[in-house]
Amino acid sequence: MEHNISVSPSVLTFNSTGTEKQTFQVTTDGEFLGFGFRYDISGDGWFDIIPEGQGKFSVSVKDNFNISERIGYVTFHHNSIQGEDGERVLTVKQNGVDCSISVSPSTINFTSTNNNKDEKEITVTVNGGNKKFFIQSFKEFNSEDKLIKNDNGIKVIKVSNEKLKITSYGQVFMNDGNYYKVVLAHDNDRSKTVEIKVNYDGYTPKDTVPSTSISQLSTLRTISVSNAEVSTMTFQETLDNYHNEAVQESYLTLTSINPTTKKLLRSKSANSDEIIFENNGGSKTYQINKYPEKAPISVKISSNFITYKINDGILTLTAVPNPYIIERKCTIRIRNVYDPFGSITKTIIQKGNE
Repeated sequence: MEHNISVSPSVLTFNSTGTEKQTFQVTTDGEFLGFGFRYDISGDGWFDIIPEGQGKFSVSVKDNFNISERIGYVTFHHNSIQGEDGERVLTVKQNGVDCSISVSPSTINFTSTNNNKDEKEITVTVNGGNKKFFIQSFKEFNSEDKLIKNDNGIKVIKVSNEKLKITSYGQVFMNDGNYYKVVLAHDNDRSKTVEIKVNYDGYTPKDTVPSTSISQLSTLRTISVSNAEVSTMTFQETLDNYHNEAVQESYLTLTSINPTTKKLLRSKSANSDEIIFENNGGSKTYQINKYPEKAPISVKISSNFITYKINDGILTLTAVPNPYIIERKCTIRIRNVYDPFGSITKTIIQKGNE
C-alpha cells in the first residue's frame, strides 16, 4: 500500500481582529481517517488548533493589535513515512492591524479674556486595533510652524477613547500667527497621528489706560528702600491691533536682597545673568518687581538641585550641597504671564566640591 498525506487548504489567512474560525482537512492514504499522523505547532500561542474528527480541524486566532503580519505553522507527519516526504505544512497567516485616527473639529478658536475659563470638546474617531489613542504632545508654534516652547497655556484631557477636552484659562497672549498644536496618536500604531490646531483670536489686557496716555508711560520707575535705590525701566506695549487701541504697561524685574539687613542691593550679581551658589548649598533671596502687582508669576527651573518658594513677592532659591568635584548648572525662567516679553532667564551655577 502506498502511503501519503495531504493538507487542504494549505494556507489560512485571517483578518487582524474580529475574525471567525476557519477549517482544513488532513487526509492520509486517501482517506479522511483522522489517525496515522501527528502534528507540531509553531506560532507563539496566538492561534489554536481544534480537532473535530475524521481528519477535520478548525483554527481560531486571537486579535492581532500589531501593525505587522504574523505567521505560524502546523507541521503534519505521516506515521509510516520518514523524512520530508511524510510531512505537510499548514501555514496560518494573520494580517496586521490597519489603524486610523481622525478628529472633529480639527481647528478650534479661543478668545483670550480676563481669566475666563473656556472649554471645547473634540470628537475622536479611532479605527483598528484596540481603538484607543493617547495624547502625544501639545506645544506652541509660530506662523512659520517652528516650535516656540514646550510649556503651554492650555490643558488637554482625554475624556474617553471618543472624546478630548481642551481648556483655556484666559489671559493668554500669543504673537500674531502663533498657535498651539495638539497631536494625538493611535495606541497600536504611533505613526498614525492627527493634529488639532488651537488659535487665539485676541488678547484683552487686565489693566488698560487710554491711548492718549502712551507718552506718560515712557518714564523711569524707581524703587527706593532705605539708602539703596534700584532703577528699572517700565515696559509698554501698544495693543492697537488687539483691543480697542488700549495700552498695557507691564514689566518684571528681579532684585537681590541682603539677607541680613533685608535691603535691596545694587550688587553685580543682581544684574548679572548668573546666580552662583557655593558647593555647600544655601539660599538666596530676591524681590520680584512686577506690574500689574497681581499678575501671576510662572517659574521654571531646569534641574532639581535647586528649589524655590515665592511669598509676598519674595523669591527664595535654595541649593542642596553639591557632592561632585565639578560645578553644575541649570537655568531659571521667571515670567510675568500678563507680559508676552516680560521674562527673566538666568543661569544658576553651583561650585564643585573641591
